[in-house]
Amino acid sequence: RMCVTLGGRIAEEIFFERITTGAHDDLQKVTKLAYALVSKFGMTDAIGQVSYPSPQDSNDPDSTQFSKPYSEETAKMMDEAVRKLVDNAYSRCRKLLSDHREDVEKVAQLLLKAEVISREDVQDLLGPRPFKEKMKLEDYVMGKVDINGNIIPGEGSEPETAPEGSQPSPA
Repeated sequence: RMCVTLGGRIAEEIFFERITTGAHDDLQKVTKLAYALVSKFGMTDAIGQVSYPSPQDSNDPDSTQFSKPYSEETAKMMDEAVRKLVDNAYSRCRKLLSDHREDVEKVAQLLLKAEVISREDVQDLLGPRPFKEKMKLEDYVMGKVDINGNIIPGEGSEPETAPEGSQPSPA
């Protein structure tokens, strides 16, 4: 998710060789997500399996006082872990966009012509995905399969193509 959010900013850097202020909101989102991963969800080795509340978690909506239930040393560790997560996502996204620069340019040219493009337009332009899809997007959107591609019993008609290894639900 961080890589996707940083994509516009990195594309500006790669294709226009400058960064505008338009990506400010993206940086805020990525930073907020990274802090949540580190401080709330315990998803880094540096901080471990703990969950610290954020100031927004206060039950008092009028509270402007910031108090943290951890030390300055822990705060520094969190900051370092967040920076590492964001830097890794940035590097990964930059590599992906650089490696696929020609494809990105093709999609950009198509968007300049059509303004709105479909999944099929992208497949016609770039070819099929390089990996097997777990499910059809339409089946997920219609509630026929969950995020892992598992069929949801009794949620309407069966998916067009059942995911590999799953059993159709009884009708």
